[in-house]
Amino acid sequence: MQNKKYIKFADEHTVEVLSLSKLDKAVEKKDRKAATYTKKNAQGEKVEYMVQWPSLTFRQIMKLNRSKAATYNKTGLVPYTSLINPHDLKEMHVFKGATAGKIMEAVKEATKKLKKKFGKGVSRKTMKSIKKGVISSNNLVNEGEFDKAIKALEKAAPKPQNLPESLQQQLTEAKESIIEAAQGRLDAIKSMDVKDAKRAIRRFISKAKKTGLANDANDFAKSLKDS
Repeated sequence: MQNKKYIKFADEHTVEVLSLSKLDKAVEKKDRKAATYTKKNAQGEKVEYMVQWPSLTFRQIMKLNRSKAATYNKTGLVPYTSLINPHDLKEMHVFKGATAGKIMEAVKEATKKLKKKFGKGVSRKTMKSIKKGVISSNNLVNEGEFDKAIKALEKAAPKPQNLPESLQQQLTEAKESIIEAAQGRLDAIKSMDVKDAKRAIRRFISKAKKTGLANDANDFAKSLKDS
């Protein structure tokens, strides 16, 4: 898992699931292999990750050890490495002496079989793009840039109808949250005094054309002119 060639390969082709027991005891003993480092996550929060397993926290690793991942090793020997079918969670291959080269070779062969049976899956690149788009849209909403927030989602997934239902749902929920925030802003503008409302509604209309609230906003702006 520290092989640079394998890390690059895994970033596109596999999902690594780790089941590690007795990590809690190693942490208690302050074992150097259980050391941690602090880094900000995508939300800007400081999180303590494990040095040996970057991007994983102690709690996440302990949770994985209580998951189905811990049920595959029937040998009692460690390390134990196997390749799991993501569709039925059954083992496709058990490695004897798992090297980076052997794992990559087995993954490529398994991928051919899975594509033949289930069709082409969604690339990691597409999934990352969607995640990045959702984060970007959230940031833009906080700035009152509702149209730009929707465009960020559209850029991340130009053809959402071709995506799996779970990803479509993620995009739908992200767009709904944008519209909900825009509606909240419009409601707030309606409660302002006339002078402030006139200035705020002009800006809102220019920033929320894609939200479906244009007619309501324009009607309110017209009512301000008549008042």
